[in-house]
Amino acid sequence: MPALCDNLFRVDHSCHQCGSPVESGVAFCPHCRAPQIRVPIEKSVGEVASPIEITAPRITDESFVDWHSALGAAALAGIVSALLMNLLFGFFGIGIAAAGALAVHFYRRKAGSAPLSSGAGARIGALSGLLGFVFFSVLGAGGLALFQGGTELKTALLTNLQQAAARSQDPQAQAALEKFKSPEGLMFLLSFSLVFVAFLFIALSALGGAIAASRTRPKVPR
Repeated sequence: MPALCDNLFRVDHSCHQCGSPVESGVAFCPHCRAPQIRVPIEKSVGEVASPIEITAPRITDESFVDWHSALGAAALAGIVSALLMNLLFGFFGIGIAAAGALAVHFYRRKAGSAPLSSGAGARIGALSGLLGFVFFSVLGAGGLALFQGGTELKTALLTNLQQAAARSQDPQAQAALEKFKSPEGLMFLLSFSLVFVAFLFIALSALGGAIAASRTRPKVPR
């Protein structure tokens, strides 16, 4: 009778590895020796492990300049510096430096508020100074042609040279001043003056741009 009960309640199952019938309670399959005791692990239906996203830190190159945006910003600032130089003599250079800082401000508004290095700001300011000198030269040439000031300018230069020669007691200096009275000498003086003014425009605007860029950079905590 006990044997009959054991046969009634004995439940066989198939091996999960080879498919052979295995009696209930047997730890290993008699054919392939695969373990038959398995612990079920519950999984949520529809639950999918999402991959871990690793975002790389954004690296900003502070020395990069978008010249397409910088050209428009420098042109606007160059117009301002040319007007200041023609009307108010550039406030003895302060207005030209301020125009270089203004170019950096215009550039940051067009290209975004990313920090700029002092070198990048100086390059943007120098571009505005170059364009400012071009605008200044065009306005000056237009004013001379409109008001026929070329003759007056030549007369003023000759008068200044004569006064300088009269004050100088050095024979070599007087001879050099006499050479400057010639058309070639006057052309040399005019060319030298233009080069000097161009240098002032570029150098002072670059200085203003560098200062403006350094002031907008985030401060690193110590």
